[in-house]
Amino acid sequence: MTDEIRLREMKQRLDLLKSVASVLLIVYNAIGGPICGLPVLAEKLKKVTSVLLEGMHSKTFNKMEALDNVTTQICSELNKSLTERNYPALPGDVQVALKGQICSITEENNPITTLIEGRTLLYFRSFLCIPNAHVHPPAIPGGLAFIKAELEVLGVLYVNIVNFNKQVYSPFYAGVLRKLLFNEASETPGEMPAPPVVTE
Repeated sequence: MTDEIRLREMKQRLDLLKSVASVLLIVYNAIGGPICGLPVLAEKLKKVTSVLLEGMHSKTFNKMEALDNVTTQICSELNKSLTERNYPALPGDVQVALKGQICSITEENNPITTLIEGRTLLYFRSFLCIPNAHVHPPAIPGGLAFIKAELEVLGVLYVNIVNFNKQVYSPFYAGVLRKLLFNEASETPGEMPAPPVVTE
């Protein structure tokens, strides 16, 4: 399997995780306290969302329809959890508003997806900057806690690919750069080459 294929698969997996994180962030911001601190519920909501959005990169996949189904299933799980703990079920208008917010993540420049995208990028950059990140992963940014375990796995894979390519290709590129920068064939030892003349 080539790095190109691995990276494409990683990107697709990451896109799915970002969508899941966006949905869950919307849900928990909308409902708040009554559903916080319940890891079993959080895992159910994550699993439901992940399953219904699986295959989202297929040309025949209808993401809007899938998100509609996601909202229906999430509201069902929420109402079950709430009523079991003597909270009232979600009012109809809240469910409609939740559906609108969740389905809006398909829109360009959606604030939730933009936030998740930025924090995911920050997390992966941190992976490249921290020594032994595979042993001690960087702290997870806010909003990504629901997908922490999956992001750590992808982060380790990403760093392994980057480091492998550094080891394999750096000698080749070092030679190319040395010739470009120092023009060994025409410069005498110890002299810096004259900068190239740039013409418009």
